[in-house]
Amino acid sequence: MLFFYPNSIEIVSRRIYYDHSEGLLTRNVNEKIIFKNSSAKPLSEIILEIENFKTNLKIIGNDGNELIFLPNYKLRERADLPQSIDTSIKDPELKRNFLLIKLKRQIEGDEYYGLSLHYIEYTKEETDMIEPYERYFNPFELEHFMYNEAMYMDLIEFYDRETVTIFKHWGNGLSLSDGDPYILYAKISDTDSDDDIGELDKSKLSLDLRKNSFSFSITKNDRERFNINIMAIFYGIRPEKKELSLIKALTMFVLLLPLADLISFFLHNISYLFDALETESVFILTLAFAQTRTRLLSHEKYVKLGLILTGSFFMIVLILILANIKI
Repeated sequence: MLFFYPNSIEIVSRRIYYDHSEGLLTRNVNEKIIFKNSSAKPLSEIILEIENFKTNLKIIGNDGNELIFLPNYKLRERADLPQSIDTSIKDPELKRNFLLIKLKRQIEGDEYYGLSLHYIEYTKEETDMIEPYERYFNPFELEHFMYNEAMYMDLIEFYDRETVTIFKHWGNGLSLSDGDPYILYAKISDTDSDDDIGELDKSKLSLDLRKNSFSFSITKNDRERFNINIMAIFYGIRPEKKELSLIKALTMFVLLLPLADLISFFLHNISYLFDALETESVFILTLAFAQTRTRLLSHEKYVKLGLILTGSFFMIVLILILANIKI
């Protein structure tokens, strides 16, 4: 269970929005937390535990102003904090991440307040984190012929009584990998057994799966009913089949068209050679644009190979034609 301080705070809800509109290798995350000050004493700061370190974190308050926050190493300087906030642990597997958030104004008793955490995440192979789940989940391959597939795994821990809503969105030209997202959970248990891990029945979570998004919510009652302690969401992002087919066809043209330069040699037509070069350049630029647009790094090598072949064949044929003209 994630920790918060003071305990007069009641975390009501958390909405986590993941946006892949900039491509498959990165995503922007907006995490909106609604809490209530359940005591009569005003609050000027709060402490939240978060699941992991968040890159380029920015925290915005209800009024739209950016809030100051202090990370772990700054909390060590505070002598007035409870012992449960232990920031001295060095072991990465046991380390806990806390944020002390300075509020722009005091939150009065029984008042609700909202915080937005904005940060950026980049795909990486989470091999260590996947290990406990391998018998339930076959990790996606990350590299395929002419394209990359980005795999993401999100570990969701919970505050005490909150409702968590997950919303994931990806741009046009991208799609989920084959099959629905895998949603696994670890049961509340004193043991550390593989039997404490299971796959959630997505129909009971009312998973809303659409062309460009999926979403679901899980309440405190859901967690008690399914005996959930922590949840893991696995999903992969890849190009749509029609876009992938277009990229493959375009790549074949880029790699084969330089052979057309040989025709100009047999025709002894130098203007045909330059026409072929112009056509090949358009195909290479189009493939390079597709590489930039989709961030599909594994067909970058075909752009470079096409460029090398085009230049090589053009120079060879041009030299042959000029030599033939001289003869």
